[in-house]
Amino acid sequence: MNKPNPESAPLLEKAQTGGFVTKTGERIKLGVSTFVTSVHNIDSAKNSFDCDFTLSLSWDDRKLAAANIPEGAYLTLDGGDLDPDIKPDVYLINDLSSENDRNLVSEEIYLANKEKGTVVNNRRMRGTFTSIFDLHSFPFDMHALKVQFYFHPCYDLIGPVPGIQTSWWGRHGNNEFDVADTIVDKFGHEKSEGSGICFETYEFEIRVIRKYMSYLVNIGLVVEGLFALGLSVLMLDADSLNDRLNLTLVVTLTYSAFKMMVASMVPALGYMTILDIWIMTGFLFGLGAGLLSMGTVFFHIDEDTADFMNYVFGRIAMVSWALMHVLLLYHFGMFKRRSFLTANGKA
Repeated sequence: MNKPNPESAPLLEKAQTGGFVTKTGERIKLGVSTFVTSVHNIDSAKNSFDCDFTLSLSWDDRKLAAANIPEGAYLTLDGGDLDPDIKPDVYLINDLSSENDRNLVSEEIYLANKEKGTVVNNRRMRGTFTSIFDLHSFPFDMHALKVQFYFHPCYDLIGPVPGIQTSWWGRHGNNEFDVADTIVDKFGHEKSEGSGICFETYEFEIRVIRKYMSYLVNIGLVVEGLFALGLSVLMLDADSLNDRLNLTLVVTLTYSAFKMMVASMVPALGYMTILDIWIMTGFLFGLGAGLLSMGTVFFHIDEDTADFMNYVFGRIAMVSWALMHVLLLYHFGMFKRRSFLTANGKA
């Protein structure tokens, strides 16, 4: 088996990064960590969320290493102490406003290591970011919200800033979602399909799960009541077609109103959510009871046979309704929500 030639490593790296280096002919080793203040305005209908965070960057500045500046001193760009050519620009990938460094709210720079000239640059940033929300399991949906960055190829991301780990800072609550206690950051490389150049990438991920109790109470209980009310059609006399159809019409129209209300809570989707399936299943059973009523009258079915047909349809509807609940909750991972929230991005 052929072993890689150590001498070819710099050439390979140069080819992958497009040969981008600093004036000294080197790539800058850059550490990245994040403090997240809040994630809010999570809007699944618009596939977006707002995030307020502090991006912490660290690199070595030879100019500072040669200067007699005490460790821990705060620095300014216009003070002449820093080399402005190696200060990294931040490029946000999934920012909806595409403002990049203009998302900057405030900034501080200080000297962390006097001998190496190590600088720590904290940048308070905020913005609105896009994320594709998978809403198959709505309102039991789970999401991994990511803020993504890339850096110029002359930078070499080496991991977290020394002594600083990505975490929450002054964490805010959220009324609609439960938010994970742990923030996971990831480093990688992204190859441009157009140029073939490999860029350094960084992202931090916040996992959230929707608080579903209000949906169960305000929508779920009503749908369950409508299902029971729809089956009560079968308790009326088989020849009371007018009464049966009136009750069926009331139930089906109410289902339709709930379906439109749910549609306003999510973006335009090419698939059905749990809530859609739940409501539409009840709608179909209610409609089925009405069609059965029409059939028994149209075909002049005798009373005993009609009562038997009502009995069979009712039992089939109740068993199918119960199975639908179990299958939907199991298939869409209802019981994995808490493990998803604490999975640290590894699930």
